[in-house]
Amino acid sequence: MSMDVRRVKQEKLATQTRHATQTQRQNVRDGSDDSDEDEIPRRTRKRVRVSEAIETAPIGGARDEDEDEDEEGEEQEEEQDAPARPRPTTLPRAADGYVPGSIVRVLLKNFVTYDYVEFCPGPYLNMIIGPNGTGKSSIACALCIGLGWPPSILGRASELKAFVKNGCEEGFIEIELKGVLGKPNLVIRRHLNAADNKSIWKLNGQETTQKDVQTRVQLLNVQVDNLCTFLPQDKVSSFASMSPQQLLKETQKAAGDPNLTKWHQTLIDGAKNLREVDESLKVDQSAIEDKQNKNARLEREVAKYKERREIERKIAILNILLPACQLWEARRQQREAARLRDKLKVKLQKLNKKNEPLQDLRRTLENVVKGSTSERDAVRGAMMDAFKAMGRKWSDAEKLEAEAQETHGKMDTLKKAEKQRKQRIENYKQQIRELEERIRNPPQIEDEVTIDHDRQRVMREIAELQTLHGNLQHDISAVNDDIGRLTGTRDGKMHELSRLDSIEHQRLENLRRADLDTAVAVSWLRENRAKFRMEVFEPAFLSAQVTNMDHVDAIEACINWNQLKTFVCQCEEDYRELNRWLNDSSEGVGRKLRINVWYRPRGDVPPPPLSRDELRKLGFFGFALDFLGCPEGMKYYFQRELNMHRTAIGPDSVDTGGAMDMVMRQGGSCSFITGRTHNQVSRSLYGQKKVQNMTRDVRPARNMRMPQVDERKKRELQQEIEQLKEQYDELKVKFDELKPKDEDLRRQQRDKNKERESVKKRVDRRIAMLTEHNLNKNKLNTLENKLQQEEAEKPVQEHTAELKQKLLHLARLRLKVAQEYTKLVKAFIAQQEKGTRLVLEVAQAEANLAALKAYVEDRSAKLQKLMQDTKVANERLKKLIDEVTAAQNTVHVAQSNAEPEVQKRFKEIEAAGESQRSPDEVLTEMENERAKLELNIATNPQVILQYEAREREIRELEARLAEKDARKKRLEKNIQAIKGKWLPALEQLIASINTKFSAAFERVHCAGEVHIAQDEDDYDKWAIDIMVKFRDSERLQLLTGHRQSGGERSLTTILYLMSLTELARAPFSLVDEINQGMDQRAERLVHNQLVDVTCREDSGQYFLITPKLLPDLAYHERMMVLCVNNGEWLPNTRGIGSLGKLLDNYIAKNPQARARPGK
Repeated sequence: MSMDVRRVKQEKLATQTRHATQTQRQNVRDGSDDSDEDEIPRRTRKRVRVSEAIETAPIGGARDEDEDEDEEGEEQEEEQDAPARPRPTTLPRAADGYVPGSIVRVLLKNFVTYDYVEFCPGPYLNMIIGPNGTGKSSIACALCIGLGWPPSILGRASELKAFVKNGCEEGFIEIELKGVLGKPNLVIRRHLNAADNKSIWKLNGQETTQKDVQTRVQLLNVQVDNLCTFLPQDKVSSFASMSPQQLLKETQKAAGDPNLTKWHQTLIDGAKNLREVDESLKVDQSAIEDKQNKNARLEREVAKYKERREIERKIAILNILLPACQLWEARRQQREAARLRDKLKVKLQKLNKKNEPLQDLRRTLENVVKGSTSERDAVRGAMMDAFKAMGRKWSDAEKLEAEAQETHGKMDTLKKAEKQRKQRIENYKQQIRELEERIRNPPQIEDEVTIDHDRQRVMREIAELQTLHGNLQHDISAVNDDIGRLTGTRDGKMHELSRLDSIEHQRLENLRRADLDTAVAVSWLRENRAKFRMEVFEPAFLSAQVTNMDHVDAIEACINWNQLKTFVCQCEEDYRELNRWLNDSSEGVGRKLRINVWYRPRGDVPPPPLSRDELRKLGFFGFALDFLGCPEGMKYYFQRELNMHRTAIGPDSVDTGGAMDMVMRQGGSCSFITGRTHNQVSRSLYGQKKVQNMTRDVRPARNMRMPQVDERKKRELQQEIEQLKEQYDELKVKFDELKPKDEDLRRQQRDKNKERESVKKRVDRRIAMLTEHNLNKNKLNTLENKLQQEEAEKPVQEHTAELKQKLLHLARLRLKVAQEYTKLVKAFIAQQEKGTRLVLEVAQAEANLAALKAYVEDRSAKLQKLMQDTKVANERLKKLIDEVTAAQNTVHVAQSNAEPEVQKRFKEIEAAGESQRSPDEVLTEMENERAKLELNIATNPQVILQYEAREREIRELEARLAEKDARKKRLEKNIQAIKGKWLPALEQLIASINTKFSAAFERVHCAGEVHIAQDEDDYDKWAIDIMVKFRDSERLQLLTGHRQSGGERSLTTILYLMSLTELARAPFSLVDEINQGMDQRAERLVHNQLVDVTCREDSGQYFLITPKLLPDLAYHERMMVLCVNNGEWLPNTRGIGSLGKLLDNYIAKNPQARARPGK
C-alpha cells in the first residue's frame, strides 16, 4: 500500500506565512497594528495562543489542597487585581507557517493497514481522502496513540497490540510536532509490540516515559481527548450524545480565554466547598443552639448544686466542730464532777460514825417482827383450808338446787307438750279429710295415645326438615369450599404477581438512580397513557428482559446506555406529543426533561444474513433478538435501530473466517459475537472490495444483569386471576341463590321446634297430674300413720308423778348438805379469832420497828443524801471520762475523713476559739443547715459534668464557627471575583460561537442557536444547549443522540466545530467522516464554509478525513489534499494518465515535498 502526497504551491505558502509573521511582529513593536492591541497592557500582549515559556511553565496552576486558606485568598485577590488577559487574535507562526504544537511530519511502520509510510501535512486545512478501508482513519488512530492518549478515546480496539499490522511482530509511530518559536521540533516515537500492550517511547531520539511525553505534548496545548478538537470516526455519534455539561467543559478547553477551564473548575470546587462550609455552619450552629438550650435548662440545677455543695461543706465543718465543742464541754464537766465527788466523800465519813448505836437496836426489832409474822402466816393457812371446804359444800348445795329447778321446768314443759299433741292430732285429721276428697275427685287427664300421635308426627316432620336442611348445608358448604379454594389460589397468584411487580419497581429505582429524568418520565407516562393514540413503550431498561442470562453480556454489547433509556413511539403523532409534554416544555412535570424519544415509520428491514440452518452449522446459538423478551410492538425498534435480528451470538468455537464470508454475502455491513469478542464486518466499496473485520471486547453486563420480569408469566398470571375472579363471581351468585332457601328451612325448623315444645309441655302436664294423684295417696297413708302414733302416746299424768318423786329426793339431799356446811362455819370462826390476835401482835412489832426506822432515818437523812450524791457523782465522773475519750476519737476520725479544704477551714475556726462554743448552739446551726440541705433536692453530679463539658464544647464550637464563617466569606468573595472574570469571558465566547453557528445554519437554510444553561447553586451543572431546526414546520429543539437523524447530527456537529475553529487554542484539530449522512446540498455548503474558515491566515492546522467528495468543490491555495490510494500498483495506462509520473514530476520540481514511498 502507498500514499501519494499532493502539495499545492508549498513554497509560496511558506513565503507568505513568513512575511505575515514578520509584519505582525513589526506592528507589535512599532505600535502600528490596526487592531485594538494599543489598548491592551504591554504584559498581556505577550499572551499568545501558546506561551513562549510553555516548556517550563506548568499548565492548570493546580494548588495543593493542604495550603493555608488565607494564602489562597490572598493569591486569588492578587489574580483579581491583575488586568484581564484577552484571547490573542493572531498565532505565533514560525517562518514555515506552522503553529507550535501542529503536526509537521508523520511516519508509520507496520501500523494497522500500513507497511511503511511517511508524509508531511500542511499548516492549514489537510483534506485526507480515499476509498473505505485504505487507512484514512488509521491516521487519526496514529495521532491519538502516538501522542500518548489511550486507545479508548478512539472507540475502537482497547488493546495496543491490536494496532500492529496482522502478521507483524512490532511496529512504530513517529510524529514530529512543531516546537516553540526559537526551539527545535519535538520528534516522538512509540514502538508497539504485537505480543503485549507494552510500549517503548523515544523523544528526540532519547528513550523516555509516556508521562514525560504527555507532559511535553500538553504543554503545547494539544487536546486529543477533547471531542471539540479531535473527533474520530467512531466518536461522531458520541458528540451528539455528549451531555450539555460535558460540552461546556470541552468547549472551554478548546476555545476562548485560556483560563476559562481553570476558572470554571475553581467555581465548581469553590461552590462545592461553600456548600460544605454552609452545611457545616448550619450543623455547628444547630449544635451550639442545642447545647445552649440543654445547658439553659440545667442552669437552675447547677446553681442548686453549687448551693448544696456549699451547705455540705459547712455541714462537714460543723461535723468536726460539734465533737470538738463536745470534747471541750466534757472536759469542763469532768473537772467539776471530780471536785464535787471529793467533797461528798469527806461528809459521808463523818456522818457514818454518829449513826452506829441506832443500827444495833434496829436489828433487834427486826428479829421480833420476823417471829410474829411466821406464826400469823400459819394461822392464815388453816383458815384458808377451812374456807375451801365450805366452798365445796356450797357448790354441792347449788347443784342440788339447780337439779330441782330443772325438774320443775320439766313439769311445766309436759303441760305445753300435751296441748301441742292435741293440736297436731286435729291437724292430721283435717289433712286426711282433704286428701280423701281429692282422691275421690281426680283431675281430667289428656289421653296418652293422642299426645303420642302428635309427638311422633312433629318429630317426623322435624326429621324431614333436618334432612332437607342438611342437604342444603352440604351444597352451601361445597360452594364455600370452592370459594375458599378459589380465594386461596387467587391470593397465591396475586402474591406471585406482586413479586413480579416488586422486581419491576426495583428496576425502576435503579433507573431513577442512574437517570432521574428518564425515571420521572416513566412515572408520568404510566399515569398519562390516555393522552396517546397508540401504546408508547417504556425504555428497554424496563420493558425488555434477557431470556437467557448466559448471553446477557453479548445482548448488552448490542445496546448502549442511551438506547436502553429510549422511549419508543409507534406513530409520529405520539412522538411529537411526548416531546411536547416532556422535552420541549415544563407542562408535564413542572420542568423540562432531557429524555431520548424514538420513532421511525414502519418499513422493510433487512433480513437476517444467515438462515437458521446456517446458524446451527456455524455453531451460533441464535440472533440477539431471539434472547430478548419485549413487547411485540417494540421489536421494530431493535430491528430498525440496532439490527439485533441480524446480530448472531455464538461461542468462541465459531469459525470467524467462515462466519465473515457467510454474513457478507448480501453486502453492506453486519456484526456477530463469538464468546467475548464483538466482530463488526464490512466490505470495502473500492478496489478489491475485501472483507474487513473490526473487533472489540465484550464487557461484563451491568445494566441488564438484574432481576428480570417475565412478562409472559406476568400476563399469564393476570389472565388466571381474571378467570379465578369470574369463577368466584359465579359461585357467589350460586351462594346467594342458596341462602334464601337456607333461611326458609331454618324458619320452618323453628316453627316445628315450637310445636314440639308444645307437645312436650302437654306430656309434662299429664305426667305432673298423674304424679300429684299418686303423691296424694302416699301422703294420706303417711298422715294416717302419724295420727296413730300421736294417739298411742303415754298420758301426761304418769310423767308428772315421776317428776314429783324426784323433787322429794332432792330436798332430802339439800338438807344434809346444809347441816355439814354449818359445822364448817363454826370451826372457821374459831381460827379467825386466833388469827386476829396474831395480826395485832405483828402490827405492834412492826409499828415499833417503823418508829425506830423513822427516828434513824430522820437523823441520817443527810447521810443518805450524801451517799446518793456520792454514788451519782462517781457514776457521772466515770461517764464523763468515757465521753471525753469518745469525743477525742470522734474529733480525730472527723478530721481524718474530712476533705483538705474542710480541714483547713476547721483549723482556722479552731484557732479563732470557735471550738469553745456551746454544743447545743453548734447542733442548732447544724440542724438549720441540714434543713436547708433537705430543701435543696440533690442534683445528679453527672448532670453537672455534662453541663461543664457542654460549656467547653460550646466555646470550641463558637471558635470553630467564627473560623468557618470567615472562610465562608472568603469563599463567597473569591467565587464572586472568579465569576466576575469567568462569566463575561464565557458569555463572550458563547456569543461568538452562537453568532457563527447561527450564520452557518442560515447558510444551509436551517436554524440553530447556542445558549448557556445556568444553575446558580451548582456550577458543575452549567451547560451548553445546542438548539437546532431543520424544517420550517418545526420549532428549535435540543440536540440529542436520538431525536435528530444521523445526517442532521453530523451537520450540527461539523457546524459547531467550525464555529469553534476561529476561536480554538489547540494547535491542530481533526474530524473523521463527519460528512457521512448529509445530502449533497448540505455537504457542499459545509465544505465551502470549512475551507473558508480553516484557510484563513490566522487559522490553525485542521484535518478533515472523508472517503468521498462532491465534484467542483471550493479550493484554497492554503489547503493540502492527501490522497490515500488502495492497491499494490499505480495506474499507468495510455489515454488515462500515469499517476506515478505525475507525482515524480511534481516532486522533481518541489524537492521539499518529497515523500518517502511505502509499500
